[in-house]
Amino acid sequence: MTPIHSERIDHPMAWRGSDFRSKDDLAFDLNRSHVAALEDILVRVKDVPLEQIMLAQCVHPALDDDLAKVLDEVVDGRGLVLVRGFPVTGYSVEEIEKMYWA
Repeated sequence: MTPIHSERIDHPMAWRGSDFRSKDDLAFDLNRSHVAALEDILVRVKDVPLEQIMLAQCVHPALDDDLAKVLDEVVDGRGLVLVRGFPVTGYSVEEIEKMYWA
């Protein structure tokens, strides 16, 4: 049975939809340098099967700090981030999977 909490939960993950004015409040927009970094990583892992791509192959100075903040928000913050601006036009599904995985 699901427990019923009688005390207020004071944690960033205890949010309601009304806590956000718009999608912008929970969005992270990839900029041109982020997209270029993902494309650089894609070149590195082009011939590597998805399940064999390792963290060391995906590090990039244009991404690392910003994506660390995104991860922190997912793990220790609100638990949700909408990543916008992900490149899809002109890429195969396999290439998109690899960039997303990175």
